[in-house]
This record gives sequence, structure tokens and C-alpha cells, in this order.
Amino acid sequence: MVQRWQNELEGRASHNLTMACRSILNRILDAAEAERLIPVNPVRKVRAPKRPVDPEVVFGRVRRRAYTPEEFGRLLAACPAFYRDHFLVQAGTGLRSGELLGLRARRIDLARRRIEVVDVRYDAGRFGRGYKDRPKSDASIRPVPVGGAVAAALARRLDGLPPGGAGVLRPRWQQQGAAWQPLGAVGGQLPACL
Repeated sequence: MVQRWQNELEGRASHNLTMACRSILNRILDAAEAERLIPVNPVRKVRAPKRPVDPEVVFGRVRRRAYTPEEFGRLLAACPAFYRDHFLVQAGTGLRSGELLGLRARRIDLARRRIEVVDVRYDAGRFGRGYKDRPKSDASIRPVPVGGAVAAALARRLDGLPPGGAGVLRPRWQQQGAAWQPLGAVGGQLPACL
């Protein structure tokens, strides 16, 4: 029965979704077995599906998913100045968006050329948004070294901010009429590169 369910799911869902559903079912049935509600967990007797082979990988035609330095330079040149520092820091450190948007001034040590990843910004849609003083896992709390261009971008963003301020790298905003927009946006429009 588990094999049939897994085969049907694999036929209409991705490999990752199939594996996630299989994992949930396995944990539920493990708990049922531990409580002696069933004699044995049947998921353990069914082989997990193999990841399908991607012919593009086999033939060496996989598309690159990262910008080359030249492409990234063109992106920076096409975007307004208020986003350049953000992109420079994100590309130069590899921070997740929530880590970057939650970065506080007190967590930036330009003298030692590092930032401390602790605070994060979250947006959970209708469930709320804001800042958390810890990321999802303890492994995400870490120091991240910064190079010269990143340190310069951070220094520009820190200029005029009080120590301990939240969201150091968020664009600075201006009020135009009843609406707020990023500084430098033309007529409320962001550039096409964003």
C-alpha cells in the first residue's frame, strides 16, 4: 500500500515533494509503532525513490545560476545607488535576504572586517513580519568576513546611523505625497533591473 501511494505521488509531484511527504509519513508511522499502535512501520520496507537523472547535467549543458563578475557589474551599473550597497553586500557575503535585512549596526565590525549574523528580518505574510533576535538554527549564528568593496558599502550605510540600529542595509525612504518610496526612485517607479 505504501509502495502504491509513493508511486502515485511520484507520478504527479516532484522528487523533493515526494521525499518530503514520505518523510512525514515515516515519522507518523514511527510514532505509531513506538506507541504500539502498529506492529511495524511499513515505510521502512519500501525503497525511497531515486532522484531522476537530468540529461542536461549528463551532457554538460546545465545553465549557470550565478552571475559572472561582468554580469554583476552590469546589474550594479543599471540599478540606482540606493540598491548597489545592498547587492554588493549580499553578493560579497552570501547572506540570506532575511539575515541581510536584519543586520544591525552593532553587528558590523569594520576594524576586524567582519559582520556577525544574529538578528534576522522575517515576513510571514498574514502571520506577521518584523525582526527576530535569532535565526532558525544555531548554526546560522556566525561571523562572516568582508572584503574591501563590501566594507566600503557597509561604511556608507553606517554613515549617520546610531549604533544598534536595525535594518542597516534597507534602502532609505522618502515620503512623496501620501506614499513612501525609495530615495532616488523616479516617479515612484523602480528600475527594470529590479
